Amino acid sequence: MTQTKCPDCGAIVGADRNVCPECGCPIIHEATPPSAPASPTTEEPHTVSILTNSPIQPTPMPIPFFQADWAQYFYECGVIGWEAFKKYACFTGRASRREFWSFNLICWLVGGFTGGLAAFILLLPMIGVGIRRMHDIGKCGWWCICPIACIFLFLKRSDEGVNQYGSPNPAINLL
Repeated sequence: MTQTKCPDCGAIVGADRNVCPECGCPIIHEATPPSAPASPTTEEPHTVSILTNSPIQPTPMPIPFFQADWAQYFYECGVIGWEAFKKYACFTGRASRREFWSFNLICWLVGGFTGGLAAFILLLPMIGVGIRRMHDIGKCGWWCICPIACIFLFLKRSDEGVNQYGSPNPAINLL
């Protein structure tokens, strides 16, 4: 039985599972190359299977929506959002896409239930995480005041490696 290491948390996952039991990360198992027949004399040339000689490997199917561990994912969003909130007035460093959107999800939920007071309290941390998100993609924090451009920039993939604002801070490090 083949086992695969989870790319997110490093847990060992059996070949019969498509989701990591520890973190809920989708697992793509590497397909093993087909083995050659034991001896060419035992098999007639016209009975050779097309699948055994094919260089094309089957494509792994994505995890269906209903099989994902959504409870674990929302729990992680809460933890990541709280860790971002603890950096209340920090305007330096970098914030990953998941950290930014997890924090904003929590702010929108809290603001929706409590009204204007929460919006006033959460304004400074929202500015801070927005500036750190801009730093994560290599942009100056002042891009946050451009209403249309910043939405697209918030969705942009993080810079790989170290940029002028520091080393990357993947959200998995906050868990």
